[in-house]
Amino acid sequence: MKTLLFNNKTGKIISRIFDEGYKVDGKHQIVKPPVYELEYIATIKPSHTYKEVAFSTWVPDIVLGTYTQVWEVRAKTESELTAEKEAQAQQAEEIINAMEVKKLLRMTSETLPESQQAEIPSIYPSWKPGIEVVIGNKYQWSNVLYKCNQTHNTQFDWEPQDVPALFTKVPKAGDIPDWVQPTGAHDCYNNGDKVRFEGSVYESLIDTNVWSPTAYPSGWKKL
Repeated sequence: MKTLLFNNKTGKIISRIFDEGYKVDGKHQIVKPPVYELEYIATIKPSHTYKEVAFSTWVPDIVLGTYTQVWEVRAKTESELTAEKEAQAQQAEEIINAMEVKKLLRMTSETLPESQQAEIPSIYPSWKPGIEVVIGNKYQWSNVLYKCNQTHNTQFDWEPQDVPALFTKVPKAGDIPDWVQPTGAHDCYNNGDKVRFEGSVYESLIDTNVWSPTAYPSGWKKL
């Protein structure tokens, strides 16, 4: 590697080292450390707009054995500008916004039965503390889909699986959930709904069923 002196004022390489002295601006003198020891040091690259292009050449000094990088700026041609716009358009088309895709999938999934929605929890927003949730909204947590039973502000110690009064797990097709005490018409059981209760499976015989199989046996059929 050559030892070169960099002039901070002009931004150019001045000379190579001569023993302990340097030739600076045409004069020999001692330069105290720190000394720049770089193989190539360029002048400051000129600022230019998106309609201009900068390119450089290395200009040698045969006597001193040094090189100075010289920048020039010219206007971009129409073909260069067109190529840049085409490249930008191509790049934009290749970018996929995951949030937009999830939003579209959620809109599409609204037409599906909830048992099928439960098969794709990752497209729903994640439950987290400190957000306001509304009755009927669905959130994913630990790769499980839950439906909000009561409008509330979430808290860190109210994870969906721990607060059945606030969230109900959306069962997948074929899943039979555990019976949970309904808190109102929004989460009561309807005719044909199946639940697990005290080790057995029961089917509701009525709509708006808010009682357990033991509290109202005539409202349930043991399977």
